[in-house]
Amino acid sequence: MSLAETGRLMQMAAADAQARTATIETRRDRANQIAIDSSADEVCKRLVKEIVDFEGGLNENLEVGIRLVSFGQTVIFRVRDLSWEGPTLIVFGGTTDDGHEVRLIQHLSQLSFLLMAVERLNPNEPRTEMGYHALYREWFGQGTNEASEG
Repeated sequence: MSLAETGRLMQMAAADAQARTATIETRRDRANQIAIDSSADEVCKRLVKEIVDFEGGLNENLEVGIRLVSFGQTVIFRVRDLSWEGPTLIVFGGTTDDGHEVRLIQHLSQLSFLLMAVERLNPNEPRTEMGYHALYREWFGQGTNEASEG
């Protein structure tokens, strides 16, 4: 093999190594972004948006409820608040049909629930703002009524 051929092979090997390094760095960057996007605060942010969007389509006699099925039992409660603890826990607060306060704490890997429209407990009273509305305004910079319109 000539010196020129050896040089070309070394250049090709170096270019190949650079390409592999760039691919590895891109994959690492993507993995880091997925980890950030999958943190509890980011998931909470997306859940708040989904809840507010869902709520925007409900008439005045309805409110947002969550239906959970676990161990053969079904639990439905009205969502009042949503928060997160640490990087992996989502916390839902609310009330059951009989007015009992409930708090559901779920790991990100276990999130599975059904948003549903439920009858308001006190339809004759004006709607009250829920805790997740304040989060929505903070994160998305607009009122929840504006969000449901557009």
